[in-house]
Amino acid sequence: ISTLPYFAVFRTFRVLRSLKIIKSIRSFRIVKSFKLVNEVSSLRTIFKGLLKAIPGIIATFSFLAIFAYAYAIIGTNIFSEEFPQFFGTLGTSILTLCQVTTFDSWFSGITRPITQVYPWAWIYFVSYAFIAASVIMNVIVGIIVDSMGKERERQKEKESKNKITLEQLSEQIFDLQKKLDNIAKLS
Repeated sequence: ISTLPYFAVFRTFRVLRSLKIIKSIRSFRIVKSFKLVNEVSSLRTIFKGLLKAIPGIIATFSFLAIFAYAYAIIGTNIFSEEFPQFFGTLGTSILTLCQVTTFDSWFSGITRPITQVYPWAWIYFVSYAFIAASVIMNVIVGIIVDSMGKERERQKEKESKNKITLEQLSEQIFDLQKKLDNIAKLS
């Protein structure tokens, strides 16, 4: 199906130009590589750990969103008149704070021009950058590491239970062999 748009017949019809979307379906073949997750136990442990960390990550991002919203309101109220390109509306303020969070030229592109007009503005930006990027992102990393550790412990417990059952099974086989030997001696 994904090769149909390559034929000239289909390119001539305007309605069938939408078949180019079908070409993108081929990119879903990469999903086959996720079968590796099931085959390799260490990948399976990492994947399960990441899945179990999602609720904590969502809660942390929710807190970060509320925190960014509060800082965006403050920034819009203070800086919107002189710097509408960064803090003109609440939406642009949030985008600016996202840029600060990712450290994408936040100091030279945003903070320096603003601190030339407002010399105390560095407190606003440094406090936001410290709390948003340093603290919140470290909390997310901690959640993921904790979740991975718990998943590894679960995996080890599961393996130890399997070893116990194998040991018990070997003991039962040994007992059965003794009983069969006794029956053979009696016959």
